[in-house]
Amino acid sequence: MELFGLVTDMAYPDLPPSEALRRVALDPFFSVAEVPSSSEVREVAETSGLVLTYCAQPAVLDEGADLGASDEGKRRRAVEVIGRHIERAGRMGAKRLVVMSGPDPGEGGRREARRQLVRSLREVCDRAWDYGIEVVLETFDRDVDKRSLLGPTEEAVEVVEAVNRANLGLLLDLSHLPLLREDPWYAVQIAGELLFHVHVGNCVTEPSSPLYGDKHPRFGVDGGANGVEDVEDFIRALHDVGFFEGELPIVSIEVRPLPGEDPELVLAGSKRLLTEALRRARG
Repeated sequence: MELFGLVTDMAYPDLPPSEALRRVALDPFFSVAEVPSSSEVREVAETSGLVLTYCAQPAVLDEGADLGASDEGKRRRAVEVIGRHIERAGRMGAKRLVVMSGPDPGEGGRREARRQLVRSLREVCDRAWDYGIEVVLETFDRDVDKRSLLGPTEEAVEVVEAVNRANLGLLLDLSHLPLLREDPWYAVQIAGELLFHVHVGNCVTEPSSPLYGDKHPRFGVDGGANGVEDVEDFIRALHDVGFFEGELPIVSIEVRPLPGEDPELVLAGSKRLLTEALRRARG
């Protein structure tokens, strides 16, 4: 049975984390909230029965925590930064922590960056194990917007297999796959049993568009790469690999309202689309 989640700071970019979480908690459609660091969310989650996932990707993007850094000092600092976020996630009662690789160093540096990333993720997972937290590695584009080492699903699978920790899995975001020029069915099949968590969202792949890149516009936006048929196919692929038979099969919506758009209307449209895609996939 799937658990529907929401990436709260994307859905409500102008609200404090506690208020964004409260809105999710009041909506019985959602069982999971993906949240940034906040000291005010645990009580709301416990009272409402929400499962919390902690978003540590900003630590990589904003704090420069490169888990694949070739410089050992920078790598160790990145592990320490993520370690602090693990502690915060533990205090919040989060079940999962989402991380990402560092920047892509280019073809000549990728092998070493992956080796360093494996070392770092082993340390991160061992630390998270002490708190009962699963770690999920999210893949991003390599040459469009985030320009991350991981990157291609096949390489991400190789890294997770090399780390060899029971509490490490992958997160595939449907909105990132067009930017990686990957077929969703292919990506899901490759990830297989290592796939712990998914996001559904949209993107624009036309370079001339102001929405080009990893901006998570609403479904139905002009030039959007994903619609109800794409989400339906994604769900069918997830069923095919047994994703929904897992212990915590989280499917989270990740959309961001454009300037002037009502966040509640954007979210309502996303929920309707996901519900319809599920109906079709099960039909």
